[in-house]
Amino acid sequence: MKNGVPKTDPITQRADEAQASLRRIFVGPLDFNPKRIQVIKLVSEGLQDKEVADKMNLSVKAVKWYLLDIYLQLGFPRRSGGCLNRIFLAMWACREGIV
Repeated sequence: MKNGVPKTDPITQRADEAQASLRRIFVGPLDFNPKRIQVIKLVSEGLQDKEVADKMNLSVKAVKWYLLDIYLQLGFPRRSGGCLNRIFLAMWACREGIV
């Protein structure tokens, strides 16, 4: 505790930063075509990139590009790590009624 404020651990701090980025106001409409929506649904169900690629008949590299584009459009921090991004993507998808 420093100056009456509890010190947060790095993981909590990164989670807070990722959550704060979700609250940003988006400029322009989100461009999620049916393939991106399908990727969001499958990732939110807990599937790994390879499993998503197999289900959608895509390459793993294509799935990674879709995810990167989705994360950028949602304003997720680039350094929050794949696991946190997936968790927040699932939370966002639930909130938006996608899953």
